[in-house]
Amino acid sequence: MPFLFTVWICVRAGRRSRRQPMGSLAGGVVARRPRFLCMHVFRTSGEIMLKQVVGNWPDEVTVRFDLVFADAPFPAEGKSDVDDIFDPPYYEWF
Repeated sequence: MPFLFTVWICVRAGRRSRRQPMGSLAGGVVARRPRFLCMHVFRTSGEIMLKQVVGNWPDEVTVRFDLVFADAPFPAEGKSDVDDIFDPPYYEWF
């Protein structure tokens, strides 16, 4: 069974859309921001981590990077420590 990763892209004002062509496809050289994979902790999700990062980190930091928030491949099989704070679904890495 293939792993299904749900990716949450941090979309903020002034950021490049994922659908825009880059580099020579755009007709010129386009500088790319560094891309970071943001991996959530045990029995949470990429969406939860996105909510924790965006708005809490300074905009001067988040606008300089492409932040990718991925869900772990397995649905959580136990109680999450954040179930009173954030709604499911929750995931775990192994």
